[in-house]
Amino acid sequence: MKRHFSLLAALVVLLGMTAPLVADDSPSAAAAAQLRALLEERKLEAIAVRDPEQPGQFVAALYIPGSQLLVISGPYPVPAILDKRIAEAKYMDVYLDLQSAVSHQGQFFVMDLEANGLQRICEKDQPFDSTSKDGANLVAFDGNWAAQQLTEEAYGTRYTEDEAKYARMLKLLATVLTRSKTTAP
Repeated sequence: MKRHFSLLAALVVLLGMTAPLVADDSPSAAAAAQLRALLEERKLEAIAVRDPEQPGQFVAALYIPGSQLLVISGPYPVPAILDKRIAEAKYMDVYLDLQSAVSHQGQFFVMDLEANGLQRICEKDQPFDSTSKDGANLVAFDGNWAAQQLTEEAYGTRYTEDEAKYARMLKLLATVLTRSKTTAP
């Protein structure tokens, strides 16, 4: 009986120690892992979709295996062009068109280095994630908010907002891939 109690106590301690680790994972971490797996399975380097909840907005991602996930959302001046490219599975073209749009107004761009979801703070001497809005307003999630002329609170707020938006974009892209049989041409 005493042995069973000791095993149960050890299990409770172990579960207590791992629970915060799971809770600290960013919501985009699982979504990034799912999208990476789908892109690799279908041998795609890019994916794009019209955002069904944001009229006139598109979402596109470029995946560089083992390195990074670059994801952009934004409007495009001639939506029919991107709609046609998406229908033809020319996802890289959509990504490039969004990146090179004359106006960056309404754009949201994520550089997810290591393609593991948006991380609030990186380890010392490790790559860090960043986001930008409207082609500017860049925030590097390196933990050094003061160097970016931000308060810790403003940095945390920006991370929370950007993390939620990024997780949504990743889920949208993954949903498109799970519904289709899209593969690399």
